[in-house]
Amino acid sequence: MKKILLTMFVLIYSSSFAQQTFTSTNNGYWHNSSTWGGGGVPGSGDTAIIDGETVIIQNDAGSGADVTIGRLNFTSGSLTLRNDLTLSNGSGNSATSSGTTLTVESGTLTVSDGNFTNAGTISVGAGMKFVFTSGTGDTFTNSGTVDITSDSNSFGAIIFDGTYSGSVNNMIYSRYVEGNDSGNGAWDLIGPPLNGMGISTFISSNGDLANNPSNDDVALGPYNNINGWSTYETSDVDFVNFSVGTGYQMATDNGSNLEFKGTLSTATVNISIVSNETDPWGETGNTRFNLVANPYASYINANSNAGTNNVISTNAAVLEPGIHQAIWAWDGAANSGNGSYSTITNATGAKYLAPGQAFMIGAKGDTGDTGTFSYTTNMQNTSGSGDDFYAGDAMDDNRAELFIQLDQSNNSKFTEFYFIEEGSDGIDPTYDGALIDFADPSFLIYSRILDNEQDNGAKISVNALAYSEMWNKIIPLGINAQAGQEMTIGISHRTTPADLNIYLEDAFEGTMTDIKAGDYTLIPSSDINGMGRFFIHITADTMSNGEVSTNTLNAYKESNSSYITIEGLATQSNNINVSLYNILGRKVLDTSLNNNINTQTISTLGMASGIYVIELESGNDRLTKKLIIQ
Repeated sequence: MKKILLTMFVLIYSSSFAQQTFTSTNNGYWHNSSTWGGGGVPGSGDTAIIDGETVIIQNDAGSGADVTIGRLNFTSGSLTLRNDLTLSNGSGNSATSSGTTLTVESGTLTVSDGNFTNAGTISVGAGMKFVFTSGTGDTFTNSGTVDITSDSNSFGAIIFDGTYSGSVNNMIYSRYVEGNDSGNGAWDLIGPPLNGMGISTFISSNGDLANNPSNDDVALGPYNNINGWSTYETSDVDFVNFSVGTGYQMATDNGSNLEFKGTLSTATVNISIVSNETDPWGETGNTRFNLVANPYASYINANSNAGTNNVISTNAAVLEPGIHQAIWAWDGAANSGNGSYSTITNATGAKYLAPGQAFMIGAKGDTGDTGTFSYTTNMQNTSGSGDDFYAGDAMDDNRAELFIQLDQSNNSKFTEFYFIEEGSDGIDPTYDGALIDFADPSFLIYSRILDNEQDNGAKISVNALAYSEMWNKIIPLGINAQAGQEMTIGISHRTTPADLNIYLEDAFEGTMTDIKAGDYTLIPSSDINGMGRFFIHITADTMSNGEVSTNTLNAYKESNSSYITIEGLATQSNNINVSLYNILGRKVLDTSLNNNINTQTISTLGMASGIYVIELESGNDRLTKKLIIQ
């Protein structure tokens, strides 16, 4: 009995000792006992009270590292985080009082358990985080101000899992937006990271928003896949709120921050998307694509390599099957000259979408078909901190990456190849991604689906191929470039094995260039347009110019076109004989094409719908391929 009583006394004494209250008495670093009157430093389970002093959590000069305590309360004063602070005790509330300041200058503020009440000011710096993960039953009550900021390279975030209580004006997100200065046409694609702000209020309170001095338009407007881009007149938006989850084009005068005010999105956000597309392979038109945006004031997982709960996998069923089960990120600010859309799929490395970042998606179906595109709170991720489309860490060993870049006249674009277990020569849904380019189709680089039976002429930006077949692969490249200006083709990124050789074949010039050793440089005598001239050879063997032997001929029929496209004609030394057979083996077309134009078409008007076989023959080159005419 004495032993039991002694044990109970020890437990009670230990519990009381472990949970103490410390009140600040001097300005100083958290880890200095003199800041708390010399009676020690608050630790795990303790309550810390800031009572009129300026306290700093910082890891330098022996002043300590990250901090975990039970509760934090302010009567007055300020606390600056330069390391992480975690509040973990659910047995009581943490609170800031009016006039107090809690600044997350570096690191993360985490409320892992318990309620939190803010009547002061909480400032979250660019790239820093406020994480409220208390969950169901715990509330963040905000009657003060939470101010989250960003810059051109990093974005503050508030990651929320619980109940939020606060008015529209209590939460501010200061979001960096690209500048349209000097007439360079730099636009950004942004969505509101907070709920409830009126567009007219946003325009009137953000003087850095660019405008057109010749009319009433401002550099802000929606995207419609029938009519394209538009901008608002200030008189049009008096009673219109931003639609959270929807993207808008925006630009500032010189590249600066714009303030959004509103409440946090704390539940699933659904938006309606629509397809008005008649050609499922169309990539340069605007009729399938919808501009949507991250609705949360936090980073979210873009693809499966970022997290199981992610934008692409969650919404694959409402995206056009095949090469449009992807998302497209505008990277105009990253490129000199005209920008472009980069493609993100489940093949690409881990990608996180910044708070309020907008992007394009390809809706499933034909004209007028609608779907529901969803964002869920479990897509939120603490990993992100970098630029708009933040890249994560490298992936596993059974993976190799190869990016081929095209440069001309201060413009740069690249196409991506991923050798992964999920890849193949055919179409790999959610892994292969189409190229879209609304900006400058005269300057492009892309590839195609390697399986001739599945190649329907679509331009591919992200091509997932089998890792096991990487040692013997020939990949056709599509290039659009201007005559008379030097262009280079080279490797911008590579994680392929060191002993694997990578060559660029120019079938027109009859050259084979080791682009691991250096870029291929050319001044074209005429415009280059399309496929049939350039090929990437990935091989364990050594190759030379004398070994150029790729069959450059190709033919395809786009689903809603009235013609067959034939490529690679200019690389042939002879005229090209073309034969077309119906399903019964009867020849229905027999013609010859000369080799003075690289890409030519043959009309299918008047032909019955069905399966056909086309045969191309030029010297020793021969291609036989199945086509479907509708």
